[in-house]
Amino acid sequence: AEISRRFRLLIRACEEGCAAITPTPLRRPMKGPAMPAHGILADSDGDDEGPMVLGAKGSATALSTDQINAMAARTALELAVAKGEAPRSALEPAPTGAPAAAVREEWMTTPGEHTFLDAVQGTTTNRTFKNERHQDKECAPDATPAVSEETRAELARIMEEHAAARGPSLIDTHRQKKTDERRAKEEERTKG
Repeated sequence: AEISRRFRLLIRACEEGCAAITPTPLRRPMKGPAMPAHGILADSDGDDEGPMVLGAKGSATALSTDQINAMAARTALELAVAKGEAPRSALEPAPTGAPAAAVREEWMTTPGEHTFLDAVQGTTTNRTFKNERHQDKECAPDATPAVSEETRAELARIMEEHAAARGPSLIDTHRQKKTDERRAKEEERTKG
């Protein structure tokens, strides 16, 4: 009887051990590095970094209720700052010896009542853009400033000397060549 009892205990231990070792058929074994068993907020001693050793059990550190409440309050404050309901300075820790929250005076936080655009509001008009070309039109004679005849003659002489020293421009040479070709064609038509 003693042998059969020991034999049953041995079989039961083997079955329980095999059930704990072998994965269930519905779940496939995970390939790749193992995720650490501890949470993200665990101590950063450096002991738990790297892949877990086979057979090692990770210790999940539990947070106290006070720590969870403090984290929830910090997250709520960050959300309020992101929405614009709280000032950004509320996120910064208060320096030692300073009051818990530095309070700004009202004139620093409220905008002024003066608007700079009130003076300009009624005077603005819509701009109209016109695609007109004024190349052929000459300026009105009274638009040019009064220049003496001596100055005009001096300016004309300087322009002529400059043009003579420089020679004809490439565009002028090209235009002259094209007009000569057109004249030659017209003369051939009239002759032929």
